[in-house]
Amino acid sequence: MLRYLKAAFLLKVPLPGLGWLPVNVLVMLGFLMLGFGSPGFWLLGLGLEVVYLYAVSTNPRFRRWVDLQSSLKGDQAFAQQWETLVGQLSPYDRDRVYKLQHKCDQVIRAYQDAHASEYMIQSNQDALRQLSWLYLKLLIAKQNLQSLSTSTGITELKSRIQTLQTDLENKALTEPIRESKSATLEILQKRMQNLNQRDASLQEIDSDLSRIEAQADLALENATMQGQPQAISTNIDLYSHVLDGQLFGDSAQSIADIDQKLKQASNIIKE
Repeated sequence: MLRYLKAAFLLKVPLPGLGWLPVNVLVMLGFLMLGFGSPGFWLLGLGLEVVYLYAVSTNPRFRRWVDLQSSLKGDQAFAQQWETLVGQLSPYDRDRVYKLQHKCDQVIRAYQDAHASEYMIQSNQDALRQLSWLYLKLLIAKQNLQSLSTSTGITELKSRIQTLQTDLENKALTEPIRESKSATLEILQKRMQNLNQRDASLQEIDSDLSRIEAQADLALENATMQGQPQAISTNIDLYSHVLDGQLFGDSAQSIADIDQKLKQASNIIKE
């Protein structure tokens, strides 16, 4: 409860020509100054402040916003994981990620300049973060897919699949070992499928990357050309089907961790 009261007390609102200011603090300072001339203002200010803090700090929407603020803020591990994944890309693809992120930053600055509510800005930040994250995952999948044919050939994969299938016919296998081999077989079969469909998958990924870039362009145009702030949509039906984790390689765990953090942050907004 204390953090909600603190957030309500320090809440900033946009004022034309002045930017974001902690209006509640300024109002309380005003009552404090007036109280030196007439102490009744101190009692009035205190009463109004109690009503304000109770109304705002108990508001469900405001509480969700405060929860969202703290869900990712200060999470150094999150930022490091993200930057590590970006660093694994080729220089060209890293540049693509940074260009998209810069465009997303421009969108948020446009909404801030338009004095949109903090709730709207935070919601759109989350939407743009989801788009950037999807973009990064597609680039990682693309890079791994491009290296797939050189790291593991079809002949080698076929041999490993055949070996596992033969092993699974052994009825003497314990259940844990059988489950482990079955899981490995499923992964290898998926990799074989990806390898067979490599060129088509790369085309699908490129198409999805272009769609995300177009979505970011549209968000920027809407933010700068329209007077009324609007929610940014992340509903993009992807053509590619390579984001199931099989093509993330050594990055799979980091990607799963970030997926979970972003899901938790989005759920706070949607509640």
